[in-house]
Amino acid sequence: AATGKSHGERLQIVQPFFHQRLLDQRNRIAQFGQSDCRLAPGLLLFCEYLPQIPKPFLNRLAQFAQLPARLILRPPQHEDFDGFASMAQEEETMRYIGGLASRDAAWRGMASLAGSWALLGYGMFSVIRRDTGEWIGRLGPWRPGGKEGNWPGDEVGWGVKASAMGQGFAQEGAIAAIDWAFATLGWDHV
Repeated sequence: AATGKSHGERLQIVQPFFHQRLLDQRNRIAQFGQSDCRLAPGLLLFCEYLPQIPKPFLNRLAQFAQLPARLILRPPQHEDFDGFASMAQEEETMRYIGGLASRDAAWRGMASLAGSWALLGYGMFSVIRRDTGEWIGRLGPWRPGGKEGNWPGDEVGWGVKASAMGQGFAQEGAIAAIDWAFATLGWDHV
């Protein structure tokens, strides 16, 4: 690692912050009786999106406790479409992830990622800046068809808008997504 610390050591540094956030969330759940959030006690950022996430997949999401400090990671939603469509028109961004795409093609891509969550219980996350609420990309575990598909292996992929490049967002989110894939999906490599 560039910092001289292992991946696990880097996560232990930020873990106390998230532990406090988890305790705060649990207190809020107890106080306001938001029972749906009990299904995902370790996943602070998903509580506000629970009505849109199929309940059978919440147990997998609940294990995602290593939340990135600057990002919200959640399954793609309809409200993300303008961000997907905008990114699909950025030549530099799209160069290595399929090339430029029309709004219709961007919709199909977003729907494919959302469909992966419904069919497999995992997929790429929408990446939202915590400080601004702006959608800046998508990243996360990807294996079309699951283990039965013809994809060459388990991977964590990413794509972020040009305006978000070079700021460490993809790395921060990918580290969290890899941890989640190892802990939740049982992956042992990417």
